[in-house]
Amino acid sequence: MAVECSSFHKKRLKMFGFGIPGQGFYSIEIPEKSKVEKFSSLITVLEGVGTEEKLEEEFKNLVNDKWDFQVRELSRNEFRAAFPDQGSLDTFSKMSSVELALYGLKIKISKSNIDPTASSSLKTVWVKVHGVPSFARDKEIINEITSLVAEPIKVDDFSLLRDEPIRVRVNCRDPSKLKEFVEIFFNGVGYEIRFAVEGFHGGPKIPTDKTTSHGKTDDSQRGGGKTKDGPGGGQRKTSGVTISLMEIRMLTSMPVRATLSMITWKIWSGMVLLIAVIPRHL
Repeated sequence: MAVECSSFHKKRLKMFGFGIPGQGFYSIEIPEKSKVEKFSSLITVLEGVGTEEKLEEEFKNLVNDKWDFQVRELSRNEFRAAFPDQGSLDTFSKMSSVELALYGLKIKISKSNIDPTASSSLKTVWVKVHGVPSFARDKEIINEITSLVAEPIKVDDFSLLRDEPIRVRVNCRDPSKLKEFVEIFFNGVGYEIRFAVEGFHGGPKIPTDKTTSHGKTDDSQRGGGKTKDGPGGGQRKTSGVTISLMEIRMLTSMPVRATLSMITWKIWSGMVLLIAVIPRHL
């Protein structure tokens, strides 16, 4: 009876990933008593638009018109197919690409160990678990925590002992979605546990040459001078004499003699102002 109970628990259906919307799945491990030989392949469409029907026709025309290749679409450009024998699969998988005659598709055929009748498969990655309190850094507890976002396979024992995020190898639906946090209560006290897939990096944008770290334009990138707004549409400070942008526009549209007269007047006005100010500081 004990043996039967132990066998029952091993074959128990388990739930993983339901802590993140759209990532949940049911899983059960079943030991293979007798392996059925299936020559599964992964088909990658390099050129053209492939469908299950098109590829089925192409393989019947190319390999064996009596065989059901059981083509299944995995993504927009990836399909699975079952070849009739090891020889034909070996032949086409050695080619860098195969051009098909009926629909003009260009494909790449690779070997796969997944049943071609399967609807989908899980991705295996390493995740880092952040924020676990020191008293909860235990392998069984980490497996329970990780099961909220994925199916735990192996916990890195060294990361448990160090003061760093805990590494766990997992099976999941979409690794790019494992970037959320889950609040877990340990003995009634909540902690935010964050998950991150190894190899996925993100951070604040680095300021460009024309902006400071606060997003403001650096005055040094404008040529070194300060600019102030004014009724003339802004003023430019040059050599101690202030000339407004409106006056600059006037200078460019005036005759040469009038322009020189106006510049002379501006310089003379500056000198008079300087003479008037100096005695106050003596």
